[in-house]
Amino acid sequence: LTASQNCEIKFRWCTLCLRHGADFILPAVTNMLASQGRMKYTRPLYRELTKFKNGKGKPLAVATFHRNCRFYHPICRKMVAIDLGAAAADGSWLLWKGVLGTAGVVAGVYVAWAWWQVKNNRCPIPFHHLLVAKSK
Repeated sequence: LTASQNCEIKFRWCTLCLRHGADFILPAVTNMLASQGRMKYTRPLYRELTKFKNGKGKPLAVATFHRNCRFYHPICRKMVAIDLGAAAADGSWLLWKGVLGTAGVVAGVYVAWAWWQVKNNRCPIPFHHLLVAKSK
């Protein structure tokens, strides 16, 4: 079953072997994680690999993830990185998290500043005061 080319069979066999602590399956698991990137198989295999006996699985899972993360779909990469508590090798999901957080703060500050400007008749939009005056 280890040599099967059918992803469903190989996935179930690898999962079963990982749950029972079979050391011989580790190369097959890392090969499967390097050969396909569907979240249906990838995320559960990483989760089982991190639970592998004697704590040997977590370092192997993180190393395998860092070698293959650019190959995975961005959503899969993000979810597996969160599961492993690791950043993608390119740091992309952490970068976006930081950029979006910063952008939200900047946008919030700008909206507060613009609201204060309008309230005090110092509108930041050129000629906006003329449009407001005509509508009254």
